[in-house]
Amino acid sequence: MKYFFLLLTVCCLDCDAQEPYKQSDLVSDLSATQILNYPASPVSLKKLQGNITIIDFFGTWCVPCVKALPNLSRLQNEFKNSIRFFLVSNETEARLSKFINLRNPFAFPVVVDDENDFNGLFKPPSYPYTLIMISRGNVI
Repeated sequence: MKYFFLLLTVCCLDCDAQEPYKQSDLVSDLSATQILNYPASPVSLKKLQGNITIIDFFGTWCVPCVKALPNLSRLQNEFKNSIRFFLVSNETEARLSKFINLRNPFAFPVVVDDENDFNGLFKPPSYPYTLIMISRGNVI
């Protein structure tokens, strides 16, 4: 019986379907069906290939995330023709819309990840969490 519990514990520790992405990993395709502050929805990660894409996982409750937005905005303005920026949050559309409306003008498209598709795929260890995908779809 003791071995059964040990085996069960070991199996449960390795239940994660996917490991977090590491440098140079090719990102799986995933569609963002709900994007606030962006004219084209849905957008898939595969469609973003061809440009450098910065994906920033953030929360409206996260003070460092909110403090980083002006720096990201400066980068977006400086590299607007060569880099795409997306924020990802697992908060509700209503909460994110309120956050965006209080900061008008707001420069970033926000992926509403209320079903944790992006969070499940990228597994951010903490917030803010920023990753860069090069034009081929690899993480750097």
